[in-house]
Amino acid sequence: MKTNLIIDVPLGNKKEIETKKFDKMSDKMYEEMAMLLQIFSDKTRLRILVLLDYREYTVTELCEKINISKSAISHQLKILRDARMVKARKVGKNSFYSLTDDHVAKILETTIEHVREE
Repeated sequence: MKTNLIIDVPLGNKKEIETKKFDKMSDKMYEEMAMLLQIFSDKTRLRILVLLDYREYTVTELCEKINISKSAISHQLKILRDARMVKARKVGKNSFYSLTDDHVAKILETTIEHVREE
């Protein structure tokens, strides 16, 4: 298996000649990219991420919004936390969940725009 490949990717539309070089994209990097994209393959996780794009929520609030059990929400939040897509802020006994950073929001927004295209 070849490693340390250089891949030319055109930027923008096809008329542009500028290319971006991805130097030394390792197999590990491709694996991490695939794992990240798998997070978006579950409708419950997507619903959670879209809600968290607007504001923080507790597990109880997410249960009410999505209409599934606390254990199911907690399970999905663990997956999202492990993938560094959401973070928790503790206040007393409650944990308030939010998106980790703007990258997650941008991925969601780009995906929604792409799906809405005709």
